[in-house]
Amino acid sequence: MGYAGPITNIIVVMLENRSYDNVLGMLYAPGNPAPYNSAPAGQLTLNGLPPGASNVDPVTGLALNAWGGPGDSPTIPETDPGEPFYDMAQQIQGAAFKEDDNPYSSSATAPMGGFIANYRAQFAGGQTASSAGIGNVQNAVRDVMHVYTPWLMPVTAYLARNFMVCDGWFASAPTQTFANRMFAHCATPGGSSTESFLDDTQYLLTWAADGFGTNSVFAQLDAVLGLSAKPNWKVYFHDYSISMGLVKYVNAAATSASNINVASYDQSDYPDTSSLWPVGAWPNTFLADLANGTLPPYSFVEPRYSNSYQDLLDSSKHAVPGLAPNSNHPGLANFTTNPLPNNPPISVVNGELFLLGLYSALLASPLWKSSLLVILYDEHGGLYDHVYPPSVAAAASSAIPPASSSYGNFAFNIYGGRVPAIIVSPFVTAGSRLVSSGAPFDHTSIIRTVWDCFNLDQGTHGAASINAWDLNAPSILTKCSTTIVNNPPKPPSL
Repeated sequence: MGYAGPITNIIVVMLENRSYDNVLGMLYAPGNPAPYNSAPAGQLTLNGLPPGASNVDPVTGLALNAWGGPGDSPTIPETDPGEPFYDMAQQIQGAAFKEDDNPYSSSATAPMGGFIANYRAQFAGGQTASSAGIGNVQNAVRDVMHVYTPWLMPVTAYLARNFMVCDGWFASAPTQTFANRMFAHCATPGGSSTESFLDDTQYLLTWAADGFGTNSVFAQLDAVLGLSAKPNWKVYFHDYSISMGLVKYVNAAATSASNINVASYDQSDYPDTSSLWPVGAWPNTFLADLANGTLPPYSFVEPRYSNSYQDLLDSSKHAVPGLAPNSNHPGLANFTTNPLPNNPPISVVNGELFLLGLYSALLASPLWKSSLLVILYDEHGGLYDHVYPPSVAAAASSAIPPASSSYGNFAFNIYGGRVPAIIVSPFVTAGSRLVSSGAPFDHTSIIRTVWDCFNLDQGTHGAASINAWDLNAPSILTKCSTTIVNNPPKPPSL
């Protein structure tokens, strides 16, 4: 691209498991508090929640509408919806599928119509036994149709209205966390040389073996910009880093005794810096780098996923227990096999506080006038959205080996569900909408944007892209000004 614009620092914050409708579908509605009772001119065409959006409950035969209001709990839903590939297939295609099926080889029977049916299956599978004591399944099934309003997510609403929103950003694949985060880093879900992985359980052995050896945006930054004492990228985490677990290049940097690339967000989870686990050295935190103006060109920020994270093989190695997750993942706070006595549901209030602190620190930093902050979620998490995902271009999907036969050789020919995406920068117009004229935005648009901003196609080690998927993806930079167009008011309060 040959970009020579004013943006020198890209920051990506990837939260967990919320659909666009769940977070931003009611950003503007007549009953909302001003100014969210009407959309600004640049966001009038946002594809928010339509009137009467519903799913049929297969048990009662009744249509259950999407719903939300100011008095709602910030912990809805308390039972985690279905996230694996076949759960999402039922939600998106409207029917249940068995192993060995390819759910996307034929047309949907009820597009985006299987959320209630699939959520019922989570209760039937016994998830309520460990899920905050929800007893009334009939009332609880409607929680998968819940939509937050600006009353309960005021920071998200503020950033959306005062900056740029994308209502057409899709997860890269219709499955759960690990595959989609791999796409954000590597433009591929990873797997073996002959097949791709889809569900999180497939990644665990590879996680233990320190990640995948595929190319990544991190490796390309180092290859083109060159290695030095100042990092070209950093992954900042709270309790643990999924990026470190999945991407071999990130893991190698993190566990090195000279680690400068993988750091704590603010050291709250690991205050004892004399203990180096889980990294080989503790570089400056995100907040310190921001205040000092030493943020690298590319920063990827991970939230706190759990209130009780510890090493599965050595219980003496753990983050500070009891800190509230701020990932916005629906469900309970404990990390899988390491429960604390108190296992509360995760509240979006903590995610809002996290975003408020990050945005406030960025706005006050010397880097504000050269930065681009991207806030998004990794997948829709089983929560209702009314927009059916588009098809993937054949050239892009052919760059990815199909999934194994246990998934019917799924060919990555459809994106995942819509996720919230907010672009925060002095170079985007307040109250604007990010729209693509070609392929939709997906997680590989992160790679495309970094690639273009730092000219990773240039020089001896330059390359056009990782593969056809991120080459096909639209860049956020095409909708950014080359001069400051946004001088936002002071941050909101909670």
